[in-house]
Amino acid sequence: CHDSRWDGVIATAMLIKGFKNLFPINFLPYEDFSFAEKISDGLIITVDLGEKNQKIIDYAVNFNLDVIIIDHHSLPVDRPAVKSYLNSLNFAENHPCYNLPSVAIVYELLEKKTLKF
Repeated sequence: CHDSRWDGVIATAMLIKGFKNLFPINFLPYEDFSFAEKISDGLIITVDLGEKNQKIIDYAVNFNLDVIIIDHHSLPVDRPAVKSYLNSLNFAENHPCYNLPSVAIVYELLEKKTLKF
């Protein structure tokens, strides 16, 4: 099933709305990671295909930024060296969360956001 970016767009909007009261959020298109040179610490959350650009992940990690990837596409052969990698394909095939789209993973995350970080 081809999701034509709607999954990632809606999931990103949900993340921004859900977390905006917890900490400052800046939305940046995935093509622009030059901001990493200007900050000394922080968190990047990528949604839907974020693991595909290892160069950007390496760049962010090189600048001591934590990276969380939320995705539902195929699992990479080597898990990216990030703080957290949330992919519904990590569940067993008979698990109710197996193969959830990114927007559903974000929903589950926001539903649990009262947990202490």
